[in-house]
Amino acid sequence: MKKIIILGLISLLSLSCSKDDESSNTGTYVLTSITTDDAVDFNNDGNNSKNFISESGCPSDSKIILSENGSFIYQIQLAEVSLNNNGGTTSSYTVNCVAPSAFPGTWTEIGPNLILTIENQSEQFIKNGNTISFYGSDFIEYLDNTSGTTQVNSIGATLVFTKI
Repeated sequence: MKKIIILGLISLLSLSCSKDDESSNTGTYVLTSITTDDAVDFNNDGNNSKNFISESGCPSDSKIILSENGSFIYQIQLAEVSLNNNGGTTSSYTVNCVAPSAFPGTWTEIGPNLILTIENQSEQFIKNGNTISFYGSDFIEYLDNTSGTTQVNSIGATLVFTKI
């Protein structure tokens, strides 16, 4: 009888631990996608795409690490997109992946969402299962050439981080 009770307690404890782990916001989230509002051709393959990671080759080393004490580290690898043919009639780009930078901050949970704050600037991340996502209305800024006129464009993008 003791063995059954002990096995039952162990089973109950393991179930409660796995539930806590699944519902916990803490842990490491890696960047799995950046979807832009408009399709672009930063890799000059002739195909416009809304998949910024495939268009730029960056940022492969971006992640968010949420700690239990309400602090976090946001490691982001940026892409510098340069216009090659300034003054031409079409645009060609060169993409340079910049070494990752890490920024410390704090986070709180508000309902189903997370608020991440870096240097007094807060952004709302939407939590959905094991992902958190963020939308930036002017996430990407780049120069473009249309009919010989160079202009600054900005594109909104949704970033999705998946818990590992």
